[in-house]
Amino acid sequence: MSSAAPKRRADSEASPDARSLTSVAYDAHGLVMGTWKNVALHVWTTRATPQLVDELERLTESFARAHPEGFSAVHIIANGAGLPDNQARDRLRDVANRYVNQLACLCHVVEGSGFWASALHSFLTGLHWLTRGPYRLHICSDLRGAAQWVPEPHERRTRVSLAEVDLEDALTYVRARAPRHA
Repeated sequence: MSSAAPKRRADSEASPDARSLTSVAYDAHGLVMGTWKNVALHVWTTRATPQLVDELERLTESFARAHPEGFSAVHIIANGAGLPDNQARDRLRDVANRYVNQLACLCHVVEGSGFWASALHSFLTGLHWLTRGPYRLHICSDLRGAAQWVPEPHERRTRVSLAEVDLEDALTYVRARAPRHA
C-alpha cells in the first residue's frame, strides 16, 4: 500500500472548493475567524485581548450549537503577535473550559521561532494542562503540519472525515485574509 503525498497547491492559492466552503465570520482588529465543515479556523496577527476573546466566545458558542457532533479548532498565530495579558489568558481558559467536551482537537500553528515562539509554546501547553480536557493538542509551525495532523483526531472524535489537502486549502484561504505581520 502506497502512501502518496496529497497534491499541493501554491501557498498563496486555495482551491475554489476551499474558498466556497470556507466562511469568514469575523475579520477585524488583528483577528480573522472562519469555519470550514466542523473546523473553526482562527488567525491572530495581534495579541489576544479580552475584547477579541469575547468575539471568539460569541462565535464559538453559535458554532458549537451548530455542530453537536463536536468540532476542532486551528489557531494560526502570526510571528510576533504577542502573548495575551493576564485578563485575556483567564478569558481564554474560560472559553476552553466551556467547550472542552465538544472539542475534538486543537491545533496551534505558531509562525516564527526563537524566544517569542518558545514562550508561546509554553503558554499554550500550560493552557491545555489547566483545562485538562479529552481533546488532543498539537503545536506546529506551518499550515501543512496542521493539515496533516488534524484529520485523524478530528475524525476519531466527531466521525467527520477531513481530506488533508482540502483542510490545507481552507487554512491557506483564511490565512491569506490576515496580514503577515502584526
